[in-house]
Amino acid sequence: MKIKKIMIAGLMLLSMMLLTACGKSTEYYFAAKTPTPDSSWVSYVIVEKKGDKITNAHWSAYHIAGELAGYNYLSKKNYDGRDKYVQSKDKIYIMEGSELDDKNPKPRWDEQVDLLVDKLIESQDYNDRLPIPAGASIQSTDFYELVEMALSQPAIPKGKYEDGFHYISLKNEAANGFAPVYWDSVLEELVTVVNEGEEFKTFSFGNFVVVNGTIVLAYFNEAYTGYLVDFDETGKARKHTIGDKSYPILKVDRKIVKTSKEISTEVSTINKETGEVEITTVTTIETTTVETITPLVRSSLKKLTKNQLGLSYLMKKPNGPGQYEYFEASNAAAKYLVTNQNFDIQLSNDGKPVDSIAGVTITATDFKKIASLIPMKP
Repeated sequence: MKIKKIMIAGLMLLSMMLLTACGKSTEYYFAAKTPTPDSSWVSYVIVEKKGDKITNAHWSAYHIAGELAGYNYLSKKNYDGRDKYVQSKDKIYIMEGSELDDKNPKPRWDEQVDLLVDKLIESQDYNDRLPIPAGASIQSTDFYELVEMALSQPAIPKGKYEDGFHYISLKNEAANGFAPVYWDSVLEELVTVVNEGEEFKTFSFGNFVVVNGTIVLAYFNEAYTGYLVDFDETGKARKHTIGDKSYPILKVDRKIVKTSKEISTEVSTINKETGEVEITTVTTIETTTVETITPLVRSSLKKLTKNQLGLSYLMKKPNGPGQYEYFEASNAAAKYLVTNQNFDIQLSNDGKPVDSIAGVTITATDFKKIASLIPMKP
């Protein structure tokens, strides 16, 4: 009887331990790299934990140009705005032709990510980076840095949105605009971004990441084709004037080259005491400054979105009337959305926020519309 009681007590204790273990809820952590106008794919990481144990992780990236990110010459497909992991899995994002080998394909980017995640789950240590798992050859620094960054922050609270990556585009509502015109100082000709007879279309889009129902990443941008331009030392765009019109000059590579040389001069003086002529050598440094201008390949200057144009969109003073450039305003709108978990703001007749939002001094109609399209939980 005593043995039976001990066995029952042991079973009850084991059951309680199992229930406690099963009762631990999953906590979610997130971190992302900070985009700049020069960014392409911007990495982010989601880490899942139960208690002190890492149970899963997801590494992906979004492209700041969305569906305008370009053409993959290996897959022969255009990028479509979805995140990097999914486009890799669907064989749109291809790094090497060997990934498409029917007999012995090299692991794709998403498959190599899975190998890194498996290693992390096994080791439970983001500092345990070597040896690299067999089959993984991608640069993994971003992954481990972001995992460390994510786990150093509080867990993501529960929200109302549908988890996952969401790319939202207003391309179907694209509006006709006026194509900008530039001056090529090398070829000495005007340059436009559209061919004769073509329409200049603009539309807004956004990238969003939702974790545990909470928007943890937001990125607004707008399709707008233009060229990087040349600025002077004060930050003002250099322009070329034809008649009563001025055109921004395409960016060139400017370098200031300074050369110095010593110049020795013999100076004759008469010694007052001896009356003798004394000759001394005076050395001076002569500095010559030469500015070299090297043209840049025009195709490398062409950008397809406002954020990629950066300061070359010319909205901000001293090149325009604005207090902020578009990429700064869109970033401020994204921060507002993540902070408040909605963009339900009142807009004036011209589309600007009635109540001021720091950094958002432009029309916010598209920001509000795109944010309203982020799917909610069923």
